[in-house]
Amino acid sequence: MAILGNGGRLALKRESPAPTTVTPGDRNAPNDSYQLSTDAIWPGDQVTLASPNGLPFFQAGGFTMAPGGQGIWSDSTWDYAPGYEDILDGDKFWNEVPAFPWADAAPAVTSLTVYAYVDQFGRIRFYDNWADAINGDPARALQTGSVDFGVITITNVDADWTYVCDIRNWTLELDAPSVDVTGIGGKFGESVKSLITGGGEIGYMAERRDEEGRYDPTALLRLLLLTERGAKATAQFWILQDRPQQGACSGLAPGDFYYQADMLVVGTSLNLVPTDVVGGAARFVTTGEIRLLTGV
Repeated sequence: MAILGNGGRLALKRESPAPTTVTPGDRNAPNDSYQLSTDAIWPGDQVTLASPNGLPFFQAGGFTMAPGGQGIWSDSTWDYAPGYEDILDGDKFWNEVPAFPWADAAPAVTSLTVYAYVDQFGRIRFYDNWADAINGDPARALQTGSVDFGVITITNVDADWTYVCDIRNWTLELDAPSVDVTGIGGKFGESVKSLITGGGEIGYMAERRDEEGRYDPTALLRLLLLTERGAKATAQFWILQDRPQQGACSGLAPGDFYYQADMLVVGTSLNLVPTDVVGGAARFVTTGEIRLLTGV
């Protein structure tokens, strides 16, 4: 049985990636970024940063959020704490001992929730709002210092359902034997074929959007990259959405209903026509139970 949709709404919830870490040695000073060892973090993702020594972002007074990681010795490789900048070359100590270096610093900030941007080289920068993180302008990134913060753990914040805009049409096949699984075993292993319960295709217009809580169709392209590493998403294919309360004699119940299933994007295509909109398609398979759900 195939369900054919024209337009409509696709709600998508991505599988959260595993936490990752960065160290001071991963820092790229010219653009306030850190080299990642994963590509599972997307531009616009909300992440929580945590380090028991504090974080490298600057705050009031010239101190970072890890004031204990700033330099105080003349041969330090770290940025100097305020008041310690005027160290004579070759002097290990000062003629006059300065005040306690972090006397004027606020306590270390050991956890912060921000938004991430990842460039094409896998370098991550951080922003205080979603739109700037999507655009990735280095000038608007949170400024970092060269400080010894130890290790920062980066954890994705669990996202609510987000909506893929500019969907033109979609097909959801509920009968696994009808799904073309050619090549799937070679990419993901033959055992995956036994888990497939359905599949289909999503047609879309290739657009760019910067609305928080809404993805443009490039989310489907990025899901394909994550699928290569075993990641999946949960999708909702909406049939009726937010039907209002009808008249007493109409016999129509309010609410909505939709199909929900875990999905793997297994292929995408783009149609670049100079005189027309850029159209695309994403092929997917579903794993696990396909459920028909209702709500009011």
